[in-house]
Amino acid sequence: MDFTRIHRQDFVLIAVLSLDKEILFGYFDPDSNFNLHLPSGVVLFGITGCKITGTDHGKIEFALTGKVLNGYSVFGEKATAFVFAVPGQVNPQSILPSNQSDLETFLANSNVLETELDLR
Repeated sequence: MDFTRIHRQDFVLIAVLSLDKEILFGYFDPDSNFNLHLPSGVVLFGITGCKITGTDHGKIEFALTGKVLNGYSVFGEKATAFVFAVPGQVNPQSILPSNQSDLETFLANSNVLETELDLR
């Protein structure tokens, strides 16, 4: 995805995939990634993070990790994706980025991109 950056603070890219029977959350900073599946509660933490090219504007590349059961995806055929950014870094001890003692931390500081996906 393309981006334009206004502030030079650390941020977490958040991707939400809304499917027929589940929701997949992905949290990404340059050093790590955290995926959460609901309602199953499956959590996957990785160190691949996202790849950012450019400083004030450029591209961000990331990959959501999906569950696979007996070789078949449980995603379904269609999904709606939402992508936005919040200040902070991925915290492997929490499903939310940054320090959650500050309730203002999770406010989105970017536009929310929305797109429909065909997973067939």
